[in-house]
Amino acid sequence: MNNILAYMMVLICRGNFVNLTKLNKLIFFCDIIYFIKNGKTISKEIYLKLPRGPVAKHANNTRYTLIANDILKEKEIKHSFYMEHKYKSNNKMKFDIIKEALDKNNSGASEIISNVITNLKEYKAGELSDITHKYEPWKSAKAWGEELELKLVKDDQDFKTWLSKNRLL
Repeated sequence: MNNILAYMMVLICRGNFVNLTKLNKLIFFCDIIYFIKNGKTISKEIYLKLPRGPVAKHANNTRYTLIANDILKEKEIKHSFYMEHKYKSNNKMKFDIIKEALDKNNSGASEIISNVITNLKEYKAGELSDITHKYEPWKSAKAWGEELELKLVKDDQDFKTWLSKNRLL
């Protein structure tokens, strides 16, 4: 399990249930913004090209571990043609300790995560997924499961403009 990724999930899922796709996209936005500012990701993860957008390589394993340890609650909602999965942090979590642990090795990480949550919370999962498909590093990856080259985001002015308009840069 990636502990930093786990901290990110816990903070993002604080308060309300968060759809799986939205959770993955919010993690991506946190990491990509930190990457633009610092040349590295918060989570130290690589990202893979998957049908609904970029996903951290160890996201599923980390999420399953958090559920098994009763740190995340999972809610399944059956729709006509699919099953939706949503997640919420256990209310017993000490969020200040998590923020402190995050910022210890990643200065300003908890502030970026908080900013992403605040400024993207009104977006639907599908909207966030569509946004990630418009820009680098998504566009350059050819095959499903291919590792995304995050450094390509530094040259994508359109993406940086979108991030700025949403008060993320």
